[in-house]
Amino acid sequence: MSGQTLTDRIAAAQYSVTGSAVARAVCKATTHEVMGPKKKHLDYLIQATNETNVNIPQMADTLFERATNSSWVVVFKALVTTHHLMVHGNERFIQYLASRNTLFNLSNFLDKSGSHGYDMSTFIRRYSRYLNEKAFSYRQMAFDFARVKKGADGVMRTMVPEKLLKSMPILQGQIDALLEFDVHPNELTNGVINAAFMLLFKDLIKLFACYNDGVINLLEKFFEMKKGQCKDALEIYKRFLTRMTRVSEFLKVAEVSGPSFVAKATRTCVKHSVWSTGHLAHAQDVLA
Repeated sequence: MSGQTLTDRIAAAQYSVTGSAVARAVCKATTHEVMGPKKKHLDYLIQATNETNVNIPQMADTLFERATNSSWVVVFKALVTTHHLMVHGNERFIQYLASRNTLFNLSNFLDKSGSHGYDMSTFIRRYSRYLNEKAFSYRQMAFDFARVKKGADGVMRTMVPEKLLKSMPILQGQIDALLEFDVHPNELTNGVINAAFMLLFKDLIKLFACYNDGVINLLEKFFEMKKGQCKDALEIYKRFLTRMTRVSEFLKVAEVSGPSFVAKATRTCVKHSVWSTGHLAHAQDVLA
């Protein structure tokens, strides 16, 4: 299916009549065209999140409404548009999403219109779970891991151990939800799933930088902690090691499928933590 359908045009026209320019832009961004949301519509919505007179709950509700469509294309594009606004829009957009009890209820979504609909429905279910987890993480932390400052003087590197031990499992949960998208290069077959994958890839780079910072902070303070805290830190580090393979596999998909800048980011942004397996064994001996 290509091009805007009559339904797309009618929906956009209805919002034009009612004077809702934001809702009209949401409809334009989530048409039945099998391509990623158009940049001009995303840019308009990003700017709208910065306008004090724009009703953020109404914008979000329009996106949620589009996500109840029966077409995998419309639903997938509604998720991509929401993710784009969570990343690039004013922070009050993700703040509102985090304040809601529920976001996307798509665990049973299935487009039976054809084989492509079946295939894409799987990724829609996984993608919606990640966006729900991203908003849930924000609610628990009161900040977006992907947006905070990274590096030696970043949020995770300077966080006190008590808070860090509570924060790391939340971050791990968000990374796990992202990795569960679990797409392979031969499944990136259209502009919609490609747009989603690129947003996920960029999130993973930023989340992993936070994750690495947090692990380094924990391990630097390891021998200053109480024994109970040391055990918790060690478990977090073990889980970090098990995720390394999954993260690498996800980034290999990006390297195979994406442009050269993706490959470059893969090589430069993902670094192992400061501890080796030898350090881990030594820490276990201390706690034994």
